[in-house]
Amino acid sequence: MVNVECRRAGIGCVDCKRLLAKNLNHELEPFRQRRSDLAKSPDTIFDVLNEGGRRARDIAEATMRDVRQAIGLP
Repeated sequence: MVNVECRRAGIGCVDCKRLLAKNLNHELEPFRQRRSDLAKSPDTIFDVLNEGGRRARDIAEATMRDVRQAIGLP
């Protein structure tokens, strides 16, 4: 609709942007709701970040062991 109406000047730029904003807000609402829910429990966020950091360190340590072995370092 927007493509056709915009190209034939059936709707103006303001109408097009208004429609874009409406659709974008609709698509972003689940993310906003999830963020709001998470903000209510900061301990959960810290737990997730700490666990992610631990997992990343484990992977990095394994990778560095492989690198050291491949290039002959102790």
